[in-house]
Amino acid sequence: MTSPIKSPSGVRTKAFTYENFQGLDTSRDITSLDTGKQQHLSQIKNATCDWRGQIVRDASTKFRTGDLPIKHVRFFTNGEVVWAEQTGSGITLRSDRGHFLADAHPTSAIIASTVFNQNVQFTCKYRPLYRYNGITFERNQSPAINELQPAYCASVQRRLAVAGIPGRETQIHFSRVDQDEIFPDDEEEGSTNVLRAGFIDIANLLGSADTITGLGSFEQNRTFLVPQTPLLALGHLSRTGLLRLPQTKPSSLRLTQT
Repeated sequence: MTSPIKSPSGVRTKAFTYENFQGLDTSRDITSLDTGKQQHLSQIKNATCDWRGQIVRDASTKFRTGDLPIKHVRFFTNGEVVWAEQTGSGITLRSDRGHFLADAHPTSAIIASTVFNQNVQFTCKYRPLYRYNGITFERNQSPAINELQPAYCASVQRRLAVAGIPGRETQIHFSRVDQDEIFPDDEEEGSTNVLRAGFIDIANLLGSADTITGLGSFEQNRTFLVPQTPLLALGHLSRTGLLRLPQTKPSSLRLTQT
């Protein structure tokens, strides 16, 4: 019915419904996105989309803390992290709990870490080993580890393993069971304790000029290392504390323990 007080519109209009929104799409011009069906969005405000462009309820990432470049990060409890941040004068170790160790390493340092014996262990080549116990950052007091100054670390079968040692590039050193301050050179000479520290030398498994460039663990009791040649996986620690290499000839491994 025509309105008695309004004149007819001179412009004819037709309504369209937009439905089945497909999320964000910035790969095409905005005019080509106006399809009505399976409609894409060109901009999102006060909303979040995932990597596919789909609108989701919560963001996959969010700002946590800090305003400096992060060089390394490690979870140490459920939802809590420690990290190494680069400042103008060096690399500072920090935690979610507000604890920090200023300028622990030089700016160019490469940090590695692992969680062992309820502590976060930090290693850096040519630098002392530091650990975080949830309250403070402190230096490892082992005379041997302070002399070795390894680049890499991993936790395997209740032992702290370190590698990337200057002058001993093909060796992996293992701490005494459940101890992070007792390494092979810290043990008493002639010790027969099955929990004793030890090390292995894998020079015969690597090339003549190859070195260890990474260290990690998997399946609770297995260690893997990253040489310059293809990845090499080592076997599990035996009950005597020695490292077994499955499907490897005994002569291909030189094993030394104190």
